[in-house]
Amino acid sequence: MSQQRVAIVILVVNKPHILTFNLLFRLSVSKYCDRHGYDLHVLTELIEPLEPFVLKKFYWQRLLIPSLPQFQQYDFVVSLDADIFISESAPSLPQVSPGKIGAVNERKYFGNYDWRETIQKKMGWELTGIEWYRQSGEERSSNDHLQGGLLIYQPIWHGDLMKRLYSENISNFMKYYQDDQSFLSIYALDNDCIEWLDQRFNCVWFFWKEIMYPDFDHYPQHVQIHLVRNFINLNWFTHWTGRYDLNHLENVRNLAPTGLTHNF
Repeated sequence: MSQQRVAIVILVVNKPHILTFNLLFRLSVSKYCDRHGYDLHVLTELIEPLEPFVLKKFYWQRLLIPSLPQFQQYDFVVSLDADIFISESAPSLPQVSPGKIGAVNERKYFGNYDWRETIQKKMGWELTGIEWYRQSGEERSSNDHLQGGLLIYQPIWHGDLMKRLYSENISNFMKYYQDDQSFLSIYALDNDCIEWLDQRFNCVWFFWKEIMYPDFDHYPQHVQIHLVRNFINLNWFTHWTGRYDLNHLENVRNLAPTGLTHNF
């Protein structure tokens, strides 16, 4: 995204989550923005009131980010979850085609569906993306769906659109299996408005751990720390959904890359 105005926007509310973000993640994101000339914006208040506060409904507020007035001058607005750590080696974000939303395909690992399906079977979850859509009462022939932790929007295309989609569908939020992620995947699939990014821009630790290191929890602590560090070095944006193993992230977050390789 050279010579483009880029904002990275993080919506994080509630004191415990803000503290965790500031302790473990903020410095890595700030350094990344400095390296590539991006503006970092951290929103610590709800965009719209939620009465009562429901986490499943809260996630939908990410859809409103590209419509906010302060971001209309940007070419790209990146909605980034507050539990994503960015490595020192992370390159600049790719320039997404006009009208497209940039996202990582959460169903594919290493270019195929089999890795993820192995974990789904182990956990007793829906096996395929097609079954994932059925959890929201939708029939789709594709196994692909986006991971909502990093989305590249273009306000000129998506600001008004996302605000309208939010307003028209938020009252029906409980229909969707995985919050705004399910809704936006369905919309993007139906309207051909998604551009898939390299998985390293949003790699989820839980699935990487289960695929690469299925016996991780039984390894000695120093081996666990080594593998977490390896994960961070190999994947540019590492996503800690579920907050698994954050104690190890705290141990390695300030260490420089060491050229470690896969251990499988």
